Amino acid sequence: MTEVVVFDAQDGDCILIRCIGEKPFNILIDAGRRGTEQAVEAYFRTLKPTERSIDLFVVTHIDSDHLAGAIGVAESAFLSPLVKEVWFNGPQHLSGNSADVTEMSVAEAFRFCQAIRARGWSWNGLFKEGPVLRGASVSPVSGLSLDVVSPGLKQLAKLGEHWEKELRRIKNRTVKQVVEMGQGELDVAELAKASYRRDTSVVNASSIALLARHGDHRILMTADCPAELLLKGLPSPVEVDVCKFPHHGSGGNFSHELAGRIKAACWIVSANGTNSHPEPASIARMLVAAQERAQGGATVLFNNSHPEATLWKDPSVERRYFLITGYRDPCSPWLTLSLQDGELDVRDAAPS
Repeated sequence: MTEVVVFDAQDGDCILIRCIGEKPFNILIDAGRRGTEQAVEAYFRTLKPTERSIDLFVVTHIDSDHLAGAIGVAESAFLSPLVKEVWFNGPQHLSGNSADVTEMSVAEAFRFCQAIRARGWSWNGLFKEGPVLRGASVSPVSGLSLDVVSPGLKQLAKLGEHWEKELRRIKNRTVKQVVEMGQGELDVAELAKASYRRDTSVVNASSIALLARHGDHRILMTADCPAELLLKGLPSPVEVDVCKFPHHGSGGNFSHELAGRIKAACWIVSANGTNSHPEPASIARMLVAAQERAQGGATVLFNNSHPEATLWKDPSVERRYFLITGYRDPCSPWLTLSLQDGELDVRDAAPS
C-alpha cells in the first residue's frame, strides 16, 4: 500500500509519501511555510513509534514556501531525529566548489544548510554528496524506485550564477492577493485556450521533480518545475496514479503539451489562493486533455478551500468532464490518499 499525505502548507508544498510494506519507507517532500512542521509533527505522533521515520527529506528548491518549514523540521526536537537522509541542492552543488556556506549572506537557504550539517544528516548521500540531477534513478529499498525528472546541470549552474540575487528577490517579494473569480458558468474549453506564458524563474527551474514507483503505484511530484523541463525529463506518455500540479497550479508551469503528456487518475493542488493559484487555465488544460484521450475523467484534490479551488465544484463541469473534486476538511491539517489494489481512497476530506 502507498499513502500520500498532503498537508496544509499555506501557499506552499508539504507532502509525505508513505511506502507501506515489508520494508516501509517515508519520503517527506518540502515543508511549506514556517509552522507547517507543527502539522507534520502532529501527523507523525499519530503513527506507531516503529513507523515514525523520515527516511528521505526532499527540499526541492529555495523558495520560502517550500523551505521555511524545513528549518522548523530541523529545529524540532521531535522531528529532527527522525530524518535519515536529505536531498537538497545547496550552494556547493551549484558552483562545484566547497565554499563554506556560513559565509553566504542571505538567511533561509543558508540556515537550512547549516542545520543539515549541525544535525549530521546525510546530505545527498545517495548521490555521493553530489547534486541531485535529472536522469538519476535510485532504489533506497526493495520495491521502491525514485527517478529524478529535473533539474539538469544547466539549471543548477544558472541558479549558481544568480544565487544571492535570487534569494534576495524571494525574501523581499510581495505576494499578489487572491483575485475574486466570477460566479458565472465555467467555459472549460475557452479557459484551456488561454495564452501560455512559460515560467522563466531560475529558482523554479532548479526544482527537484521526482517520479516515485512503489510496487504498482506511480506518483509524480513536480515541485515548481517549469513545463518544458518536466517534458524533457518524463517519458512520453507517462501514466501515474497521482500527480501534483506544478507550481501550485500556475498557468505558466502547465502547458498544453504537458497536459497531453501526463495521464493521472488523481491530481493534487497544494495552494491557498495566494498568487491566484491554481489558475483556471491549468485545470482546464488537464480536463480538455483527459477528454481528448477519452480518459474517463479525473479526480482533483485541493488541500485548501478558497475561491480558486471551489470554483471547480461546478455540476455542469463535473458532468461534462467526469470531474470529481475533493477538499481537505478544515478540521484536519492534512488530507490522505491511500492507494491499494488499484483503488484510491481519500480520508480527511470535507463532507460533500
